[in-house]
Amino acid sequence: MRLLRWWERGAGPALLGVYVVLAIIFALRRHATFQTGLFDLGYYAQVIWNTSRGRWFATSLKPPTFLADHFSPALALLAPFFWLAPDARALLVVEAVALATAIIPGYLLLRARYPAFAPLLVLAFVLNPLLHQTTLEEFHEIMLAAPALALAVYALETRRNHLLLASLGLALLVREDVALYVASFGLYVLVCRPKQRRQGVLLIGLSAIWLLVLTGVVMPALGDAPYRHTRVFGSFGDSIPAVIFGLARDPFRLLTPLLSLATVRAVVRVLGPLAGLPLLAPGAQLLWVPITLLFLSSSASNVSALQGWQMAPLLPLLWSSIALTLARVRPRLAAPGIGLLLVAALAGFRLASPFPGGGRFDAAAYQISEHVRIGHRVLATIPPGVSLAAPDGLGAHLATRQQMYLFPWFDLAMPPEMIVLDAAGSDTYPLTTAEVHSALLAWQMAPEVETVWEQDGYFVFRTTPAPNFLHQGPWVWAPWLRLEGYELAQTDETGAFRPAGTVPVAGRTLRVALYWQALARMEKDYSISTRLVGPDGQLVAQDDAWPARGALATSRWAAGRTIRDTHYLQLPAEGLPETLTLEVLVYETATVKLLVPETGYVLTSLSPQHHTAPDGESYQAVREPVLVRRQLPNRRIP
Repeated sequence: MRLLRWWERGAGPALLGVYVVLAIIFALRRHATFQTGLFDLGYYAQVIWNTSRGRWFATSLKPPTFLADHFSPALALLAPFFWLAPDARALLVVEAVALATAIIPGYLLLRARYPAFAPLLVLAFVLNPLLHQTTLEEFHEIMLAAPALALAVYALETRRNHLLLASLGLALLVREDVALYVASFGLYVLVCRPKQRRQGVLLIGLSAIWLLVLTGVVMPALGDAPYRHTRVFGSFGDSIPAVIFGLARDPFRLLTPLLSLATVRAVVRVLGPLAGLPLLAPGAQLLWVPITLLFLSSSASNVSALQGWQMAPLLPLLWSSIALTLARVRPRLAAPGIGLLLVAALAGFRLASPFPGGGRFDAAAYQISEHVRIGHRVLATIPPGVSLAAPDGLGAHLATRQQMYLFPWFDLAMPPEMIVLDAAGSDTYPLTTAEVHSALLAWQMAPEVETVWEQDGYFVFRTTPAPNFLHQGPWVWAPWLRLEGYELAQTDETGAFRPAGTVPVAGRTLRVALYWQALARMEKDYSISTRLVGPDGQLVAQDDAWPARGALATSRWAAGRTIRDTHYLQLPAEGLPETLTLEVLVYETATVKLLVPETGYVLTSLSPQHHTAPDGESYQAVREPVLVRRQLPNRRIP
């Protein structure tokens, strides 16, 4: 008896609690592996973080205010979380909890009629692949509509009108297009509650007015631009009024997508794991069918496929419809109905769930590689107060600051203080991998940009008013080039480059940054040869390339322009001589003819060590230019 009582009262909440914990773990793990982005998780994190600091809805990603992009005052309710944990991960926790509330009204409604079946409804819910897919999407404000609409469904079915109006009012503050869901509640009341038809008409009318005023007046005034999200439903019109009036004139246009095979597949993906039960709830289909048809008609592929975060508000409506279907039938039908639901849920889980055990589970997505571990250490070095630009895959971890930008979307005339890039990252949005590498070479070439960290493909740059290098020349290859100075850095035991101040260590990589100025316009292409040479003329390491890692042909180099030219010299693990000289030569690429001085210059002498040097140990640099008095070694890599 006690076990039965616990099953009826405690099993459902326990199952839901376990699911929430697991969902949070998986979401946080994906975040830890850089699978969340500055758009969209970082975007919302910055908005809420700014709001928690008194800068209401401010954002540098889509200025001037977030409310011009989406009217979501309800986000202010999350500001207290950022007082306690100012981190984007807080939103992943909120997301998992908010989506889990979608089952609460259905659970309560079914428990009132069949208490023993209610926990099984929760079990089917936590197995649902649509829930899992939505949970693993990045946080969007529309997910906050799930608990508000869940409460509205419960109030609607228990005929608590004041609670219904309050919950729908709260839902309207989540996002401007939630008005469509509120209108669907009005449609339900209009059709299914004859004595409350006036209230239904009022809900529909107020929702339409709310949507029209927000998208036509308020939001354009806040952003000095027309409302831009109408394109999702562009097939019905180019503005919200056009969409509304177009649907009012011809509502049957919503049925057109049903003739498509892709639409049938999308509907089966959603209703299949639900055993089709939402279709059987008398009248409750009015809460979700119109919205679903509108989604299916969308020109956005992810929306018309009924996938992604857009589905979040539909979850409480679908599951409440299932509960009403089961609660309104006799026990001899309710038992096989819940059994069929469990079978369908389990089959859907095995076929389509991205959670462990599901057909679309990707274990690699949750594995933290050494590159990712290094990335977290690199990001930890970035001061919290600086303005910053980063690619999408890193940005969500850095978004809680006033000035945050998606690389390369910022004003080049006023760049942020720091830029972080990942040459080996998979999420390069909005650039391609090739574009990221080109951008990386460009920033390495800019002399006014300091490389403050480089490790395993991660680069952290800091903008400076003017080039600043420790070792100064000049060394001149008249009449074409002048080497103004250079910087040295070397990998430490972790592979991170550290500034000069240590002696060369066997097995490490030496980074040589040369600061060149073009004295005149060059007609030919020249290569830069950077070398480490032993006392007997032995070539120990060499790097030959066009300037800027091969990115700049000297024939396209404007006279007077200064660049930074980076070379990497790999030191052998064994056999290093007692002394090394760092030399630079310049030669014509096509003919390998050396520029005068043909013997090049010695920039400095180094005393290598065969193991890690103690912190603070340094070498003595030769500051004056010295001509190399010997023949060019045979090894050349033009």
